[in-house]
Amino acid sequence: RIAERLGLAPVGLADRVRDVLKALGLPTQVHPGIQVSRALEAMLLDKKNREHEVRLALPARLGEMHRGDGHWTVPVTEELLAHAVTGLA
Repeated sequence: RIAERLGLAPVGLADRVRDVLKALGLPTQVHPGIQVSRALEAMLLDKKNREHEVRLALPARLGEMHRGDGHWTVPVTEELLAHAVTGLA
């Protein structure tokens, strides 16, 4: 959903990915025992982050990752990240 909101992926891609994950029997929601705030804190420590910026590798379409500014990751605001993770709860 983050890639869609940033305009990096076509609308509907997140739903397609979710449907594939469900068909494979994989989880599509955050486990009820996981605290979203703790998950966000952990994401702030990710090795892809640079200069205090949260950076994520995001899809451009099925089977292809977005390659922005010469890198495979793009900066994402903590607000957008929190919104996306909360939407998985």
